[in-house]
This record gives sequence, C-alpha cells and structure tokens, in this order.
Amino acid sequence: MKRLIHGFAVLGLVAALTGLPAGAGALELAVSNYAVSPGGFPHGIALVKGFYKEQGIDVTAIRSSPGSSPAIREMIAGNLPFAEAGITGAIGAIKAGADIKIIGSSVNTFSEVNWITMPNSSVKGIEDLKGRKVGFTSPRSATHMLAVLLAKRAGLKLDELQLTSAGSFPQAMTALEVGGIDVVPMVEPNFTVNGHKYRLLARGNQVFPPMSNTLSLTTGKWARENPQVLRAIMAGRRKGVEFLVANPKESAEILAPIYKQPAAVIEQVIINLRDHGAVDGVAYWGLGDIKVKPIENILEGAMTTGEITESYDFRALLDDSFLPADLKGLR
Repeated sequence: MKRLIHGFAVLGLVAALTGLPAGAGALELAVSNYAVSPGGFPHGIALVKGFYKEQGIDVTAIRSSPGSSPAIREMIAGNLPFAEAGITGAIGAIKAGADIKIIGSSVNTFSEVNWITMPNSSVKGIEDLKGRKVGFTSPRSATHMLAVLLAKRAGLKLDELQLTSAGSFPQAMTALEVGGIDVVPMVEPNFTVNGHKYRLLARGNQVFPPMSNTLSLTTGKWARENPQVLRAIMAGRRKGVEFLVANPKESAEILAPIYKQPAAVIEQVIINLRDHGAVDGVAYWGLGDIKVKPIENILEGAMTTGEITESYDFRALLDDSFLPADLKGLR
C-alpha cells in the first residue's frame, strides 16, 4: 500500500513539474465533422501549433464523427474529456441518461452553408421558391431545419414548396444536376472549390440568425474530477481561433493536409468566414464564451422539424467555470 501511495505521489510531482494535470495522460477530443467542416479548424490549429501543450495537456488526436450524436457517443464511450457537437445531440443523450454539460459556445452561425441552383434555373432568388423542390440531407438534420427556415425567410408556408430529403451532400448535388431538385445546400469548403459552377441564391449569413452550430461539451465526471483539463482545452482552442483569424495563410498550410484541400482553398474559406461569417455581430468561430440567443434560436429551429418535440430548459446545462475570466458569464 505504501508503494502504491508513493507511486501516486510521484505521478503528482511529475504532473506539477511538467504542467500536466495528474491522471490526464494522453488525451483525444471528439469533434463533429472534423476534417470536413470548417467549424473544426481551430482544433487543427491548436493541435499542430502546440497550443494544447502550452496549456499543460497532451492532446494526441482529434476524432472526427459524422454529426453531433456520434461525437457525443465517442466522448462518452471513450471516456474523452471533450466533444464539440450540436445542442440537439446533447439533449438526446441527456434524455437517454447521459450526464453532459455545456462549457462553451464553439461555432455560432451556419455561414458555411450556402443555397444554390443550376445556372439555367428560373429560380433567381428565394422569392422564387414557391412550388419548387428544395433539398436537404436527411430528415431532422441541420440542413432540414435550415431548409424550413429558408422557406420562412422567403415568406412561404411549408405546403407552398416541396422539401425533399436527398441523402448525402454529393447525392443532393447529383439530384440538382439531373433536375430532380431545384435548390440544395452547398457547404464549405466545397462551395469555394465548386460554387462557380452553380448560381448562388442565398448565403447562410444573409438568411439565418445566429444559431449554435456546435457547442463545447463535457461529461459531469470530467467536470468534477479534472476541471483543469477542461480549462486547458478551452484555452487551447481559443488560441487556435485567434491564430486562425489573424494568420489565414499559415493556418491554411497547416489545415490543408488535414482537410485534404489545397491551401489556397482553405485560406479563402478562412477569410470568407472571418470577414463575412458573422451574423448580427456574432462571429462564426466563437472564442468559447456562452451565447444564449444562438442556442435559443437553434432549439426553436429544431422544433420546426421535429428534431426536438418540446421546449427544453438548457440553462441548467450551462457551466462557464472552465472559461477564462474575460469570457465568463452568459452573453
């Protein structure tokens, strides 16, 4: 027993000397659509530039998941300290018995989602959507919600157009090109690469309010047992955001191999979302401070598609104690 206690004491001493929280060890994070969506850019920067290490933690990998619920499952099943995912996935997990906390706002708009049609289409703007087929990926998905909001922004009732589930984004593009659908969403970085082949109808920052695209999440267990790890993650990600927006060219060179896109494309995406991704003064990439109105907006949107079926008091899930002093408090 004395030997075991001594071992833990040595571990604590090593942690104190290195800055690594005792018991933390090598860490992995779960980020929804990392290496696919630009929402995950700050984590790639923080990992490669060593911003997590500067905060005293050893993040060795970032796990990408195709959506919010898979990212949250990765966090829970893998005992990971952190997931970046949507609020509806978090609510679903909580209703299933998971102990989850919201510790920050990550991506605050859907400015990476643009709505397009074919160049020869008679649809010239969203005011022409009446009677048209508007595509989205899958029922109760984010693009389903955005399609509903797009119709409302056009002043249309839902029975005045045809909302159509088209499958994956590539499948939706194929349906558009063969004339099966009139309008589809196109996301970054694909829009920067191929958007010139189509007619742009609406940019996400022009038609949607600020909405919590993704949030920073943790489990109650990590919050209780390793709060210093969570503070380090949030601080490292913040430095990633700050570096990203200040240095788009160098950031693009870092992210290009991760996202498997040319650096020039990634640089243009960064500049576009930095300069035009804000909505009502709310930036696309948040520093981590918890923004209440964007969360309320996305929950209201999710109600329109049945992704959630009743109002939910998310405030009980909010915990800003892992943020630096200047970001604390609900905004």
